[in-house]
Amino acid sequence: MATAKGNSGEASEMEIDEKTSNPKFSIDVLQLLKSAEMQHGLRHRDYTRYRRYCTARLRRLYKSLKFTHGRGKFTRRAIMESTVTEVRFLHTVLYMAERAWSHAMEKRQLPDGPNARQRIYLLGRLRKAVKWASLFSQLCAAKGDSKTSLEAEAYAAYMEGNLLFEQDQNWKAALMNFKKARDVYDELGKCGNIENQVLCRAPVEELEPSIRYCLHKVGESSLQTSELLDMGEMEGPALDLFKAKLEVVVAEARSQQAASMTEFYWLGHRFPITNAKTRVSILKGLIMFLILIRFSMLNIINIFYLCNFQME
Repeated sequence: MATAKGNSGEASEMEIDEKTSNPKFSIDVLQLLKSAEMQHGLRHRDYTRYRRYCTARLRRLYKSLKFTHGRGKFTRRAIMESTVTEVRFLHTVLYMAERAWSHAMEKRQLPDGPNARQRIYLLGRLRKAVKWASLFSQLCAAKGDSKTSLEAEAYAAYMEGNLLFEQDQNWKAALMNFKKARDVYDELGKCGNIENQVLCRAPVEELEPSIRYCLHKVGESSLQTSELLDMGEMEGPALDLFKAKLEVVVAEARSQQAASMTEFYWLGHRFPITNAKTRVSILKGLIMFLILIRFSMLNIINIFYLCNFQME
């Protein structure tokens, strides 16, 4: 009996030592990122400001961890599983991914869009973001608790989906990654308090237009241009790449409509249209006119309901 007790005591001590030597870190990834994004530029889609914040944050993390890269020739010190002895190492990898992603989005927001060289650079930054996000997911799987690991997996899937979405090639893979991220956030939103549910609901709604667009590209959905425009009115960092694609789709749709427009009627008179640019301009004007009518009708309806409410 004494031997059995001694063995059980040794086993419990070994378990304690194992937990001490291999602690499980916890990060609220989504909450951390949303807070940083809203406070440092992304509330107004200022990716330059957010990228600079990520750079400054990384500098502080490296300095506090005493994990600098030396004063002479730059030699990056790799962050591996054995390196992660505290949670700030995981933060470092996460902000590396965020910095690369925000740099890519900064290039995407150029006034006339990225040219060929800038697009190559943009894709390179997205690949960097995928690389760091994948490393973050791997490290969290080994060093983080179950919730942290799950959030990191969703984050890596989202970054991979962004890259594939921008490449315009493998739409099925992009769809799978976006769905994976959405499903994880959807499941995480089913537990916890109301604040957590609202927090997780936001990325689910932001990912939905990208998922529907991917379904449209693989031929599993028949979205109309008007539906795409309605989805384009939504806001959120996850929708910026989608909006860039939306502009291309709308331009193509206008060109197709313009090609079929040969004349138009005004005050009972018929006017032939021979110039392609003129056709596109007329279509733009018609679309703006319809949008104005739509908003005017909505305002009239709101005023009507308000008057009825006050009368009651």
